[in-house]
Amino acid sequence: MLNRVAALPEWLRVASGIVDLAEILEGNLLPPPFDPDPACFPVLSCLVPIDPISDVDELLDTVAHMFEVVDTPEVIERVVDGILRLGHETIESFELKTEPLRHAKVGTEWIGQTPAGILMWSVPNVVKLIGAWLHIDFEHPWNSSSDLPALEVVSRRVGTFRPDWQSRAPIPALATPTHRGGWIDARVFVRRLNAIFAADRLPNRLDLIGGVLRLVPDFCDEAMELAKTLPSAYRRIVQYALGGDARPTKEDSDRADLWLAAGRARQPRGDIDELHVVGLSDKEPSSAADADFQFNPEVDPAEFKHARWSSGHVSRTVSVTPREASLSTLHSRPTVALAARLLDRQPLTFLQNWQQELMTSVWPANPDATMAVACHQLMTRLDDRGSVFEPVEGLLTPLATPDRGWSEIGRVALWLSLLSRNDQARGFGIDIMIDGIDDGRAHPDPLGQTLTYIASGGWIKLNRLTDALHEVTRTSVLAERVVAESLDQLIASWESPPRDAYHVLGLQLELLANLGQAPLGRSKAVLQEIRGNGKAAKLSRQLCELEPLSCSALIRQSSFEAARGRIERCERVLRYIDRERQVSSGSG
Repeated sequence: MLNRVAALPEWLRVASGIVDLAEILEGNLLPPPFDPDPACFPVLSCLVPIDPISDVDELLDTVAHMFEVVDTPEVIERVVDGILRLGHETIESFELKTEPLRHAKVGTEWIGQTPAGILMWSVPNVVKLIGAWLHIDFEHPWNSSSDLPALEVVSRRVGTFRPDWQSRAPIPALATPTHRGGWIDARVFVRRLNAIFAADRLPNRLDLIGGVLRLVPDFCDEAMELAKTLPSAYRRIVQYALGGDARPTKEDSDRADLWLAAGRARQPRGDIDELHVVGLSDKEPSSAADADFQFNPEVDPAEFKHARWSSGHVSRTVSVTPREASLSTLHSRPTVALAARLLDRQPLTFLQNWQQELMTSVWPANPDATMAVACHQLMTRLDDRGSVFEPVEGLLTPLATPDRGWSEIGRVALWLSLLSRNDQARGFGIDIMIDGIDDGRAHPDPLGQTLTYIASGGWIKLNRLTDALHEVTRTSVLAERVVAESLDQLIASWESPPRDAYHVLGLQLELLANLGQAPLGRSKAVLQEIRGNGKAAKLSRQLCELEPLSCSALIRQSSFEAARGRIERCERVLRYIDRERQVSSGSG
């Protein structure tokens, strides 16, 4: 194992937390949490590529399917790209083949009754572009825009394509994802941009913003080399987004929205003071100032039983600072639009999973706004068995990306999913936790701290928590250790044991006895104070009687399992990089 680590480049060992692996293994420790800089650590090796639509027949089939059911948000992007590339090609019996589509119930029926109607409400300009292709005017029954800023970002961007397409002079769509989750290979993006200038055209501003925000951190050097032929104003923006030396100046103020997108591609989190020079202030979240999302554990989910959709509850469950946003121009500042879901409007309106995923894909490098909405949505229905009309899995999807760490608000959302009464939300959270433990994203130190913070509200049902964690611990010795060390922090935080403490104590006794471990100092002191003859007191006495093994084989095994997950990720990333460079050199 150490030989495998020695063969890895230093930057990859540092980012994966295995620089001191020999000491970690010798001390039977766990590597630190996997939480690399999202602007630097490669992601392409863990993402699923998106195949563009190949011909008009496939385009017809894809649109017909999309009008029946939207499986993923990528299908929308594929259709838009397909129309721009193939929409003026003719095929035999086009009118006959498109007859069912031209009679789709979009604007003539109650909007919630058909998938096409939901598409029209969500991203009306997508449906109108399809209508232009089919030679029919799909009218929006209410208005011409979506009710949510982040969906409006997508719809406005697509709306700018229609005039060029109708004049038979479309340009490549810069923001079309190359990979699931909304990501774009930076090399492909720059090639698209070069093609636009080679045709003596200018890029669509909103499309350029959308594309820049979706750039992957992989192969930035190669992409910057390709960007050298771009006109100066655009070259500087692209190079800034890719981590180059270019910086905005006061003369760039008329392109402030473009520099914001580039800055947030370059630095997804944290304040970006250098953006002040183009007139961007610290008053909007995820503009020049970072957005800070805070979950409030003092709000009892029982409050939502009869007032679930009250907008006043949003800021009580999750707050965001800064709190100002110019709502009329959010379509050109997508990062702010995502955070605005928690400002002046209710963030939940019976959205389907694909709608949630589409909004998240606007800025895949930072899903914190989506995680904040997930926290609110989970809290409003924590005690509900079902969520047919308001699923949450689409909101949690960013947590499943293997090569991205979890922020604090992301960990809150994950724990809330495990505390949910809903089987789908809880099952999805269990799967994410299992995968995260295996590859290092789920680490007991931050997980335990977040769980303790949530539990400080006094409302969590510990039986649900332990039922979910039982499922997690069945998968590996490492999972047992991560859960046990997380629960140790929870127990240590008790000033007095909650009424249902025996659920946690029973699971902890099972885990520690199997691992050959004992409660740590602070948690043992708490346990020693639990007296009486009840379940909690009996379990506490049994826990206090445990003696740690000086050399536990299972603890040692868990350290090796943790190291193996990190090494396997590194080797996967390296294989992908080597394969891509071989392909690139071969094509060159």
